[in-house]
Amino acid sequence: MRFNRLRAANFRNFTLLESAFPEGAQFICGRNGQGKTNLLEALSLVTSLRSFRTSEIPALIRWESQPRECTLVYEIEHEQLGETVLEVRLRPGSKQVSMDGNPVRKLGDILGIFPTITFSSQDIQILRGSPGLRRRMMDLMFVVMDPRYYTVLTRYHQALKARNALLKQRGSAAQRRPFEDLLVREGWTLMEMRRRLLEVFNPHFQSAYSGISGVEEEPVLQYQPSVNADAAGAYEDVFVSQLRRDQESGTTNRGPHRDDLEFRLQEHGAREFASEGQQRGLVLALRMGMVGWYRQRGGTPPVILADDIVGELDAGRRQGFWRMLGGESQIIATGTVFPREDDFHNWIHWTMEEGRVSRDREESS
Repeated sequence: MRFNRLRAANFRNFTLLESAFPEGAQFICGRNGQGKTNLLEALSLVTSLRSFRTSEIPALIRWESQPRECTLVYEIEHEQLGETVLEVRLRPGSKQVSMDGNPVRKLGDILGIFPTITFSSQDIQILRGSPGLRRRMMDLMFVVMDPRYYTVLTRYHQALKARNALLKQRGSAAQRRPFEDLLVREGWTLMEMRRRLLEVFNPHFQSAYSGISGVEEEPVLQYQPSVNADAAGAYEDVFVSQLRRDQESGTTNRGPHRDDLEFRLQEHGAREFASEGQQRGLVLALRMGMVGWYRQRGGTPPVILADDIVGELDAGRRQGFWRMLGGESQIIATGTVFPREDDFHNWIHWTMEEGRVSRDREESS
């Protein structure tokens, strides 16, 4: 697919942004704080209706806007759907989506239909930061890889929220039982799906890392479930064994909401042992692996959104990154300077200043 045009009203620092994307690779240059990342964030929302920067909708709405809402209108060229207009309206606590003027009743029905892959300078925190960041990354990836994942994940978190509320209120076992049954069933299913999807994804991750770094260093993503169980019955036994602890703490202490993912390189934990360049190569490979998965699957090629991510790389990894992107997908990239080490793309140059995008004068002259 490819974006033809975006109209964003009251999104982040944009009062009103209108931007067209002609044929070719687009590079948007500007100083920090001008809105480059906000533009890519707005574009990326079409894939999972979630930001790659935050899970809080109010953070996406311009603070001065009254009423508190933002609207994003996308004109998209799609391999299966043809020319499509997608409209997303965000308010605190709600999302409304329409496609070609028709309301989308179940948001899960459009997840992954409009694929984008976002490379962000913040991605390094997936490796270095809290387990919550890695769980969120897994969920965003796996929702796209298997649409059923969204349904299981939603049911699990609804049951988790209800059970935790009852634990805090000292609710009875009879009150908790329906939610606990659901937590056990969906929790085990979620764990199995994470194992299976990670097994599918790891070869793409490894191939991407080798392509970017130019070396074979045996990278792997290792799933670390909070419940050590190899069968549904064993999972339920662990869940039941935690009841006293859960009652004392007023929360559910074990389950997929406590899972983690470890980046490993040459059989060592990358967080502790990998160099700066190796760590950055690993998080780039995480996104590039999804590009590879899409390409192997066939169908709709994803739009690649690259947000100022090559500045911290050495020359070899920069070359490897641009080469791996290829020319099959629409590419929209940002940075504080135009790329000088990319011999693989003919960039259309844009400049962004104070939330406005214009064609670069130097390139146009």
